[in-house]
Amino acid sequence: MKPRVLLALLIIMMLCLTGCGPEGSADDPAPESKPETSAPVTENKSPAGETAAVTPASAEVHFIDVGQGDCTFIDVGETEVLVDCGKADQSTKIMEYISPYVDGELDYFVATHPDDDHIGGAVGILRFFTVGTIIDSGAIKDTYTYYNYKEEAENQGIHMMEDEDTAFSLGEGNALQIIETGDGNIDVNEDSVVCVFRCGEVSVLLTGDMGSETEEKNLSKFPKVDVLKAGHHGSAYSTGTAFLKQTRPDYVIISAGKDNEYGHPAPETLKRISDIGAISYSTIDRGTIILKTDGKTLNFDFTGSAQVEEPADAATYGTGESTTDPSVSEAAGAAAAGTELTIENAPYIGNLKTRKFHYANCKSVRDMKDKNKDPLGSRDEAIRLGYEPCGNCHP
Repeated sequence: MKPRVLLALLIIMMLCLTGCGPEGSADDPAPESKPETSAPVTENKSPAGETAAVTPASAEVHFIDVGQGDCTFIDVGETEVLVDCGKADQSTKIMEYISPYVDGELDYFVATHPDDDHIGGAVGILRFFTVGTIIDSGAIKDTYTYYNYKEEAENQGIHMMEDEDTAFSLGEGNALQIIETGDGNIDVNEDSVVCVFRCGEVSVLLTGDMGSETEEKNLSKFPKVDVLKAGHHGSAYSTGTAFLKQTRPDYVIISAGKDNEYGHPAPETLKRISDIGAISYSTIDRGTIILKTDGKTLNFDFTGSAQVEEPADAATYGTGESTTDPSVSEAAGAAAAGTELTIENAPYIGNLKTRKFHYANCKSVRDMKDKNKDPLGSRDEAIRLGYEPCGNCHP
């Protein structure tokens, strides 16, 4: 072969090799990765962005009206998650509401923190449903409500875990992400379990009673979301400006009771929400709020104005200052107001046949014949009348 032809062939081979290789050398810096964000979603309008590779199963998120408290229920096919369960006097309402949706066991119960208005109904929930896993903040509170909840979970041998950075698959295209924001705060509100529910391209952020201090410490951890449940019932000291600018929700849900003593939601919080262009819905005005999504679009249904009646001394619990069992307080308030004690409002129920007495939400009471039910106003009264405590609910 002639030298000139050989040289030409070598040049062509070199050009082919360099043209087929990767762009840049191995020493070049890798391109910066951009954080994932959810596309903006508006009511009944498809979000912008790329089409998801997997078609998600449709889902519903129910922001249940429990008055001055919190309760959110997520239903994805045969998988269900309950986040908080209001005060003790709301447990029956919650059980009746979610029962038609629960397929088999309640897969996850998230107790965001140990305040009575978030876990007051826990004992009733844990007795009524078979619960797969409990996720809580690990914070401890010196109240009957907290200790009864922990004892019930331990007695039933339910798998328990403290919040940490992790995620759980809830079925095709759906997931529950836990965001760890730190533990050991003086105020248990700041230890609240924070979670993001994702259905395809639609995301919902639940924050318990997390306040602005913890929000600002963890800003970089929070994603852009479509729906935010306002922290601490719309308190002035939560759902801050920096947090709202970081998460940029299109909708903000506020769970609070009508004419509550705390003034929730605070006017300044409502203004902050409005200032970022988000729409706010409150259980005070809308009752239970139901979000429905197919992973691309979302819309809301409303049950109407709140109809929840608070017990007579509601101001003493939910603040963390009372160690009185709310069910007992309710009966005391009814007695003080001259209200007749009935099976419906009694904190304890005695069985005239077996001479045992039970908490009103004990499973044994549901199985008891009405003719055998004896409404009791206090534990002391039950003992004085010769009743023995139930071996299951330990009143």
